[in-house]
Amino acid sequence: MMKITIGKTFVVVAALLMCAGGASLAAELHPIVEVQDGYLFGSNALPRKPKVIDTTQKAYVDVVRDFLETKEIKQPKVKIDSILRVDLDGDGEEEVLISVANYFAKADRVPMRSPAGSYSMVLLRRVVAGKVETRLVAGEFHPKAYVSKEGSFDAPSIYKVIATLDLDGDGKLEVVVGSNYYEGEEITIYRCDPKKVETLLSVACGA
Repeated sequence: MMKITIGKTFVVVAALLMCAGGASLAAELHPIVEVQDGYLFGSNALPRKPKVIDTTQKAYVDVVRDFLETKEIKQPKVKIDSILRVDLDGDGEEEVLISVANYFAKADRVPMRSPAGSYSMVLLRRVVAGKVETRLVAGEFHPKAYVSKEGSFDAPSIYKVIATLDLDGDGKLEVVVGSNYYEGEEITIYRCDPKKVETLLSVACGA
C-alpha cells in the first residue's frame, strides 16, 4: 500500500502496487469493486459502477475494426475482451471503454513475439461537443510480424481495463489499465478528460 501525492491531493493505491498478481487481484474486484464497501479510506472510490455489455454488438465490432485499419492492420480479426459503460466525469453522459486483444495465441496467452496483424488496446468512446469520438487510451499494433535482429527486443503486451475508480476524490473516475507480457506486468492509471488522455501513475515489474 502506498500514498502518492498528485498535485495537492493524495491518491491511495493499495492492491495496484502489488507486483505479483496485482492485475489479477484488481480484475477480481472489478467491475463490482468492493473496497470497504466501495469506499477507499473514507472516500467514495466508486460513485458510479460500470456496466458490462455484450462484446459481440456489431456497432462496437465495427468501431474496433475501423480504428485498427487506421493503425495499418489490414482486414483485422476483431476480438473484444470486454466493454464497460460508465459515466467517468459525472455529467450524466456515459462513456464506453473497450478492451481488445488478438495475438492469435491459444488460451489467450501472450506470445513472446508478435505475429502479423496482431494488436492489443483500450479504446474510449465518448461524446465531445455533440459528436461521438474514439480515442486510444493504451495499446500497441503489429501490422508486420516481428523479425529478430541483434540488440532488438519484442515482447507484446495485452492491455485491459481492470477498474474505474475515483482515486483523488474529485468525483471523476480514473481508468486503471493492466497490461502484461510473457514475463512481466504493468498497471497504469489514466485521467480521461474530454480533451485528452493523461497518464497519472504507472507501476511495472518484470524482466
